[in-house]
Amino acid sequence: MVARLPRTRKVDFRRAHKRLGHQDALFEWQKGSQQSDILSAQEWPAVPEKITVRILRFYALNGTTDPLMQRCGSN
Repeated sequence: MVARLPRTRKVDFRRAHKRLGHQDALFEWQKGSQQSDILSAQEWPAVPEKITVRILRFYALNGTTDPLMQRCGSN
């Protein structure tokens, strides 16, 4: 599965479980204490206590010279 992290979720690569390369690492995420709204009470116990996720950081160039606009993906 590939997904984008919201911009509000900050990633500190110094806290990685395992570094795979520059701006590329494995992290262990713990299950939250509050049940997710998108899961039923029957589904919540089946969610693992922790999962390993791979996070990469990259910037896509979109033809603009403004670095902020490049990060936002806007023209």
